[in-house]
Amino acid sequence: MPVPARSAGTRPARRRPRTAPAVLAAVLAAVVLPAVAVPARAASGLRPGADAVADRTLRDQRISESSGLVVSREHPGVLWTHNDSGNSATLYAVGRDGSTVATIRVGGVSDVDWEALAAVRGPGGRSLLAIGDIGDNTISRNRIEIDLVAEPDPLRSRRVTPVRVLRLRYPGEAADAEALLADPRTGRLYVITKSLLGSTVYQVPDSIWPGPTGGPSVRQGTLQRVGDVGLSLVTDGCVLSDSRVLLRTYSTLAVLAPLPTGSRSTDRRLHPLDTVPLPVQGQGEGLAVLDEKVGTVLLSSEGTRQPVLRLRPDPPFWRAGAATATATADGSGDGTATPTPTARTLLPDTTDSDVPDGLLLIGLVATIVIGLGIGVGQSRRH
Repeated sequence: MPVPARSAGTRPARRRPRTAPAVLAAVLAAVVLPAVAVPARAASGLRPGADAVADRTLRDQRISESSGLVVSREHPGVLWTHNDSGNSATLYAVGRDGSTVATIRVGGVSDVDWEALAAVRGPGGRSLLAIGDIGDNTISRNRIEIDLVAEPDPLRSRRVTPVRVLRLRYPGEAADAEALLADPRTGRLYVITKSLLGSTVYQVPDSIWPGPTGGPSVRQGTLQRVGDVGLSLVTDGCVLSDSRVLLRTYSTLAVLAPLPTGSRSTDRRLHPLDTVPLPVQGQGEGLAVLDEKVGTVLLSSEGTRQPVLRLRPDPPFWRAGAATATATADGSGDGTATPTPTARTLLPDTTDSDVPDGLLLIGLVATIVIGLGIGVGQSRRH
C-alpha cells in the first residue's frame, strides 16, 4: 500500500515519552493513595479533623511556640504551657477563655530549648511541674536538664526557683528530644527522643528522681535506656493512671503498655497497642489528657493565637488495649504487648516489624525522586 505523501513543510508528530507520568502514577497509586485513604475511613474510628473541636484559643501573643502542655492539678480549667528556645524561662497559666491568668518566671535557669512539660507529685504529695529543657535540633548538647517547680496556690504571677534541678547526660551520643513523661503511680520520669528513624526511651535514674528526700537541690546523673519505639518524630507524651503511655507525633496518637524500668535496661522494642491519626495542625507539639474516663485529649501547636484542640476518639481507643498490656508499673514484664489489629493507622501497620515509620517515609520520597529522575532523563534523551 503506498504511503501518502507529506505536505511540504510538515514534520511527523513526535511521540512524547510517557515514562515519568507512568512511574509517578504508579507510585501515587501504590503508596501515596493508600496512606492517605486509611485515615478517611470514618467507620473504623477517628475521622481526622472531624472529631476535634477548639477547646480554647491561646490569646496571649507572647505564647508563640506552645511546646509543652499540662492540665493543672490544683486549678480546675487551667492549662500550663510554655515556649521553646529563644524565649524567657516562663510558664503560662491559661484559663478556660484562652487568656493568660498567671505566669511563673523561673529564676536561676534559662530556656535553652524547653520542649516538654509534665505534672508530677513531689515529697508530701506536692504538685510540681517538670520542665524538660531537652530540645537539641543540632544534636550537639552534651547534657539536658529537667527543672521542677512548685505549682503556685493561690494562682498568681510570681518568680520562683526550682525545687529540684536534674542535670542529665545520655549514655551514648547526644539526641534531640521533645517528650518528658511522668508516671503518676511511681513518680518516675522518662525522656523520649525525637528522630525520623524511630524514638529511644530513657528513664531518669531512681537515685536522681524521685531519689531520697532532702539532699542537694541540683542532682546529676546518666539517663538509662529502656527501649526503642518505632514512631517517627515524637513531639510529646503523657502517662495514664494505669501507667500506660500516650505518645503523639505530628500526625499520629499512639498508646503503649507501661514502660519498663531502667534497672532492667535492654534494647527491647516497645510496640504501640493502637494508633489513631491526628487532625492537621501547623506544627503539632503539645499533648495532655483532659479527662481520662471520658477519653478526651488536648493538642497544642506552635504559632500565635493557635487553638488548643480537644479530641475524643469514639470509643476512647486506649481502653481497648488495657487488658493486653504485659508490663506493670513496678517494672515487671518486658514492656511489650501484642499489638491490637486496627484499621485506624495513618501509615500501613508496622507494629509487628522493626521498621519505623520514618523509613517508610524515606522510601516513599526516594521512590518518587527516582521515578521523576528516570522520567526527566528519558525526556532529555528524546
